[in-house]
Amino acid sequence: MDNLLRVFGVLSLILALMLEGNEAADEKVPVLIWSNDESILRLPDTFAGHTVHQAQFKNLYLDKLLADKTIKTLAVFVQDQLTAGEISVNADAYASADGGAFKHTKDLVSTLHSRFLSKVSSPVTVLKDLDDHFPARTYKLKQPYDLGSLDLDPTEKSLVIIYLPTEQGTSVAAYAYLQTVDNILNNVTLQLQNLPGQFAALYTGRKTHEHASSDQHSGRHLLETEANSDNTTAWNLQIPNLFLIYAKEISFFYGVNSTQLSTLDADWNVTMGDDCPQLGLNQTSNLNCSLTLYYQIPIEVDGYRLENFSLNFVFATTYGSQAGYWYLEKFSISYKNDSASQVGFISVELDERFVDWTPFHFSYHCHENPPIRPKGNQSEFDVESIYLSFKAFQVQVFYVNGTFGYYNDCVGFFTIPIWSAIICCAVMLAILFFGIIMLMSIKTMDRMDDPKGKTISVTVAD
Repeated sequence: MDNLLRVFGVLSLILALMLEGNEAADEKVPVLIWSNDESILRLPDTFAGHTVHQAQFKNLYLDKLLADKTIKTLAVFVQDQLTAGEISVNADAYASADGGAFKHTKDLVSTLHSRFLSKVSSPVTVLKDLDDHFPARTYKLKQPYDLGSLDLDPTEKSLVIIYLPTEQGTSVAAYAYLQTVDNILNNVTLQLQNLPGQFAALYTGRKTHEHASSDQHSGRHLLETEANSDNTTAWNLQIPNLFLIYAKEISFFYGVNSTQLSTLDADWNVTMGDDCPQLGLNQTSNLNCSLTLYYQIPIEVDGYRLENFSLNFVFATTYGSQAGYWYLEKFSISYKNDSASQVGFISVELDERFVDWTPFHFSYHCHENPPIRPKGNQSEFDVESIYLSFKAFQVQVFYVNGTFGYYNDCVGFFTIPIWSAIICCAVMLAILFFGIIMLMSIKTMDRMDDPKGKTISVTVAD
């Protein structure tokens, strides 16, 4: 009997592991549901990060939507790959100046009734089974996404499966792709609102994926971009073995307005000073290297036309007892402005401290650079409103081997979240130690009453 129980226990353990493995292999894909019918509010809400299994998704959501007689049209938007982060981040109206890639979808879920399921186990499998066993007619819709071409029957419930376009290109084009999807969701929803009866719409994907985007990193992060990369949307300039610079955005502020400078490598020309080739490992003095980045396009900002714009870097190396580091010694911008207030060629020296001392063979990186403003008192003209800003900035000079070396980040090792965790733990430990000390200071009686003896009297001092 004991041997039989042992065998049964082993088989149960193996079966549990197999079921857990199958569950882990399922794709956890988000599902966004919205409708103009209030009955959707009776659908159960989920906690963040909670996984809705296939049976739960079918019984608690799909079956209830199908059983609702007021909902005449059930539209399902199917995307090839989708993550919950893409929806939550790009539906943020403050994510970018234009309101985010999912700005129309955000408006839809705000004005209509909605539910968001962050993790559903392979929802497309359940939807495919629904398509095979749907009691009424099902419709398939692709570009140009016109519901009028389907000849829907207003007297019966309809299932419309809408196949969204497939994302093509690299992750750089992901934002534009999500904008296209957002426009499709909005346009089809407007068509659904014009149909007789109520509707419900679901937006999901076949599988999940992760976009490698530097925007998701706010702390220490290394870009490590190849010098010969074909990335045409990021600033990636180089001088072989000497200089490598990368930036995702370059903002130039002039007056009350600002403009985004092009990050196409073809719009910039890099030149170096004559002192640069003299640099070597055996140094006896502090050597400098001048690099100038010429912008080939005139800048239109605040009603002015600035020409011959350039960024002027002067990098230096340390020597003596502090040898082994490179840093930015001077940084300035130059431009030509033939306006009435400023005539001729203008040069503005900016604060160079946005690049710190960095060891040789290391790169310097800063994801969110503070504005680089003019330094000192440059009173020959008003430069207070002139400053520059980089996003996802990384630079390395001297001893460059085609890619960025290990990074020296502008974010210190102890970031704000780390300090917050340390302080919280310190407070909790202090409370714990205080409680332990209080418990240890409690004095208990060392003598007890004997019912056959004399009553114990305890003095105030005891």
